[in-house]
Amino acid sequence: MIRPRLRYPRSFTTLLLVGLSLVALPLLAGMLRMGYMLDQMAREGRQSVAITVEATRATRQMAESALALERAAGQYHVLQDPALGASLLAPHRDFLAAVATLRRLPLDGRQQRQLSAIEAMEATLFDGLAAGAGPGARRFEALGPEFDRLHRTAAAMTLEGNRLIDQQVAALGRTADGIRRTLIGQALALVPLSLLMAGLFSWVVAQPLRQLARAIRRIGEHDLGAGPPVEGPRDLVFLGEQVDWLRRRLLELEAQQGRFLRQVSHELKTPLAALKEGVELLADGVAGELGPQQAEVAEIMRNNARDLQLRIEDLLSYSRLAQGANPLTASPLAVAELLEAAGQRQALAMLGKQVKLSADVGDARVLGDRAGLETVLDNLLANAIRFSPEGGSIEVTARKLDGRCEIVVCDAGPGVAPEDRERLFQPYYRGRIQRPGPLRGSGLGLAIVKEYVEAQGGEVGLLEARPGGACFRILLPGPEEGRD
Repeated sequence: MIRPRLRYPRSFTTLLLVGLSLVALPLLAGMLRMGYMLDQMAREGRQSVAITVEATRATRQMAESALALERAAGQYHVLQDPALGASLLAPHRDFLAAVATLRRLPLDGRQQRQLSAIEAMEATLFDGLAAGAGPGARRFEALGPEFDRLHRTAAAMTLEGNRLIDQQVAALGRTADGIRRTLIGQALALVPLSLLMAGLFSWVVAQPLRQLARAIRRIGEHDLGAGPPVEGPRDLVFLGEQVDWLRRRLLELEAQQGRFLRQVSHELKTPLAALKEGVELLADGVAGELGPQQAEVAEIMRNNARDLQLRIEDLLSYSRLAQGANPLTASPLAVAELLEAAGQRQALAMLGKQVKLSADVGDARVLGDRAGLETVLDNLLANAIRFSPEGGSIEVTARKLDGRCEIVVCDAGPGVAPEDRERLFQPYYRGRIQRPGPLRGSGLGLAIVKEYVEAQGGEVGLLEARPGGACFRILLPGPEEGRD
């Protein structure tokens, strides 16, 4: 299955600018939409104000025109002056202009019918005044009910104009509520969208950084195998190439170190064997009987030669293990047999310090390489003997734990300093607490234990500090795992 690859820009700075622009894009779109809606609301507000002004002005003009028409008709009929008949035309025209203004407004059907009725009423009244038989007070009094009805209808139309104003105000309020709801919904939608875009951008930006971090972590964990290349902007890809160059350089240095250790160890073994044989001959009195002081010096030389031989063997074992020269084969093994073999090799050392070994391993079994696990227990016992006091004791326990086997080796020595716990299993590291005497450990014993245990799918660690000694815990696969 082909996984799609992201196309990154050339530089990390460009990637940041693109990402920030994408994050800001929803917010910018929201601001533009908000501006558009506010402008639309402003236009509707201006339109409502204009309708309100025109409705108020037209209804007032209609009422005033009806009253002016009544006054002009009264003067015409009471004074009985034919010349005043022309004064009826101006109020009539103003009334028609007010009606025309109201017709341009957004009136509903009932208001339109009422406006048509008042227009017809005024037209009938005006035609009756203009086509009458002549002026006269009685004729004007006869038109009084018509004028009263016209005034009442004009007043009703004024109320309808007020209702139209109320409708405009209500419509403007509904528009404002709709815009507010839209803006709230838009905010509720855009904020998560922006957060989603920010999260996606963070993931895209962090992807090459995570790849770099994994590559550096692998090197820090001594995993010098080739990893996947860093994908991202060109400057981060270049940084990934530099990290890979560092990995290859460390591989070269480690290979050189391994060759150096093997050469030095082999170069030392030959003269050491001759030196050890000579010391043994001197100590056995082959070259002549030794005095007490001479025998003491020969014994010191014998012990130091033996210690030097153990260190050389540790160097060779660790070098072979680091280079993978000794392939491991897994088989079901009894912990009791492994412990017995390791105990026999350390019997003389335990006898010399009068250290007792107590074991409670039962029928615990592990899945692993016999030689490797014997080396693990051998190094742990040697370490426990080295730090145990004269006449001390070493406790070894084993039990099944969730399909695995747990082995714990505890001594009665001074324990491990808190500042040494994290670096205890590193090669050539020797803790602050050391056994009495001029010679110190090589710093490879626990490193060899860690390499062998992890090579067989296990874990090794130091248990929490306890009074009077140190406890090392090993977790190894059980025989059941080999049957899966």
